[in-house]
Amino acid sequence: MKMVDWKFCHINLNLLSIKCHYFFFFGVAVDLVLLLKIKLTKANFSLHICQDIGKIFSSFETVAVACAVFIVGALTGLLWNYEFWFLQDLGATQSLMGLCIAVQCLVAEVPFFFFSGWLIKIFGHFYCIIGTFAAFALRLGLYYVLENPWLVLPIEVLHGITFGVFYASMTGYASDNAPPGTEATMMGILGGLYEGLGVATGSLLGGVGFDKLGGRQTFLIAAVVSLISILTLSLALLGHKKHPNKNETS
Repeated sequence: MKMVDWKFCHINLNLLSIKCHYFFFFGVAVDLVLLLKIKLTKANFSLHICQDIGKIFSSFETVAVACAVFIVGALTGLLWNYEFWFLQDLGATQSLMGLCIAVQCLVAEVPFFFFSGWLIKIFGHFYCIIGTFAAFALRLGLYYVLENPWLVLPIEVLHGITFGVFYASMTGYASDNAPPGTEATMMGILGGLYEGLGVATGSLLGGVGFDKLGGRQTFLIAAVVSLISILTLSLALLGHKKHPNKNETS
């Protein structure tokens, strides 16, 4: 049996660790230089932030967006925590899971983030969020029927809509609709509903679903929730346009 020189391996690992640290410090130095070149503008601050935020959430559309953000967060939490578990049950390799991340980031997120402004300009924030639910329904439905784990790669392109377009729509809505000085607070509230309460809820319910029903049935239920969300939000927005709130139109 061939003996392993553990001392030699330990030395190589130490050298690799040192190189990684140098690379990290180089990256930090580049970041600092770039930050020094950024010209910051003085931000506006609201003197009545609670009153302004309350006024925002008296709008029907804002409440609807907040509810949608929470549901999208729950669906996202389900995927973030249980997608790879599901793929592993199908026999996916670690390399395939790494490729999934690569497709999500490079093939999906980058182009959809780039074109998200154009999509929002055409359809508006609210309809882009509704489109997010449609993409979730399709993505989760495809997971439900998935047999060959390698076929997940083209499905991951939908991540560009379920994350890229959605995130741009959420932050854009907060920025465009918040009174001056409350933009950061508005983004914080929606971000908390998305990555805080929403993701936590999706993780919890997803765990219960995987434990009691299995992965396929859990994804199917999530797809149905997405379809119901499309119908509910569309009807609510349509009804609101026909019968607007007097407080909002005054």
